[in-house]
Amino acid sequence: MYCSTEAFQHFFETLEFHKDENNNVLLLDPSVRIYCNADVDAICAAEIFKKLFYLKHKIWSIKPIRSSEDFDIRDRQPSPLAKTLRAIILLNFGGDIDLGRFFDLSSHPNLIVYVLDSQNPINLKNMYKTNHNIFIVLDNINSPENRDIIEKAESKELAGEKDNNYEMVGGYLVITDDFGRPIRKHWTAIDKPIPLATGPARRCTHGSSIALQTYTLASTILSNDNDMLWLAIIGHTSLFVSKKINLVEYNKMIGFLDAEVMGLNNSDSVQRIHRHKAVPAHSDDKRIIRINEYQCVLIGHWTLYDSMLNSEYTFNKMRLKENQAANLDRLLRNIGITHRMAKQNFPSMDVQVANSLAEMIKEEGPKFGLEYPLYSSYCKFYGYKQPSLSASDAAYGLITLLSMKKSASIEFGVEVRWVSDFGDDDSWLNNFYTVMEALDSRTGTSLLQSGIDLRKVLQPLFIQGGANEFYIL
Repeated sequence: MYCSTEAFQHFFETLEFHKDENNNVLLLDPSVRIYCNADVDAICAAEIFKKLFYLKHKIWSIKPIRSSEDFDIRDRQPSPLAKTLRAIILLNFGGDIDLGRFFDLSSHPNLIVYVLDSQNPINLKNMYKTNHNIFIVLDNINSPENRDIIEKAESKELAGEKDNNYEMVGGYLVITDDFGRPIRKHWTAIDKPIPLATGPARRCTHGSSIALQTYTLASTILSNDNDMLWLAIIGHTSLFVSKKINLVEYNKMIGFLDAEVMGLNNSDSVQRIHRHKAVPAHSDDKRIIRINEYQCVLIGHWTLYDSMLNSEYTFNKMRLKENQAANLDRLLRNIGITHRMAKQNFPSMDVQVANSLAEMIKEEGPKFGLEYPLYSSYCKFYGYKQPSLSASDAAYGLITLLSMKKSASIEFGVEVRWVSDFGDDDSWLNNFYTVMEALDSRTGTSLLQSGIDLRKVLQPLFIQGGANEFYIL
């Protein structure tokens, strides 16, 4: 079946209760099991769930996964002795699997499986009404794409109930697979082929951030805060910087995020400002502000010149390899940035110049192929004691910690406090739990900074395609 993010709140409302085999309500402590895919968006969603379960005083466990091979028999067949197991939550996994056959839930008639999966096509069988204990959580049920998927699932289930192999797609009778894709032609009485319908009922693009969807759930049950909002922003931003969504899809959520930032922070601190400009704040004040970000990487940790030179966006758009950075020199001269200024560490640049840089690049950039040089990002501000942190910088650092071998930090001399409880065969788990540590709002700042430093030294290799030997995932 399917449900909206808002309807998902019913899960938390009923989490206080558990029913036995006789359908009697027992006041027990129900537990929740989370299976989290090894990607930044899913881990951010898992961190939000952890905070929600902590606030609700609920028992939970988490297991990292990369594919169905990471499930063992205990995962697929929960023990009937686990009477308090209330729900299984799949994060960025399971949407494309027939979960009714994947999980053996026969000994857990009241166990519910929730799926938040934005990266795979949807197996229509998971949305059948007969699968009453499996829920695909959709961010917007009324969106054209989701409505199409829902209608395809209803049509296919109805066709199965009628024992009819054919399904109406685009006005024609065709046989479709579990994703609604036509797989066989239906011939008329005069042997004239009817064309197959186009446009399969599956996600044509990457779906919305599940960290954002989980934050929406937190907002619905009135348990959201700045830390959860920051996790949602990082999850959403990670999809953009890793090219899973484009700028148009990224910007669709800016209005929602702006409203959340305004609601959780003082209105006078929410403005588009240079993130290194001092803002009056208490030392323990954690706020999120809006900034104009550039299509370059780690600008707050590099010089302006190096950041633009090592940006994949500017590297490709301005053909920097062929022109040996001549186009970049010309662009900076045209906007009045001297070579000395461009070689300064960006946080040390004159505040007035740094604040006006965005508009100057926006005006001059299209002449050099930069159609969309700016995008709206966010920054978490910690007051005077610690520097502010850009969401894009955080996303780059986390992606690097998740995907790079431990040997990369050793080879490039970047000290990283890796989690090392797992051997070589499961070394990817070290990366997974290291990212979870880096997302801890109390203790993870230095670890996240290490990830950013590692990305900084690896970035030239990324744009030249020479970092493959360091990948672990």
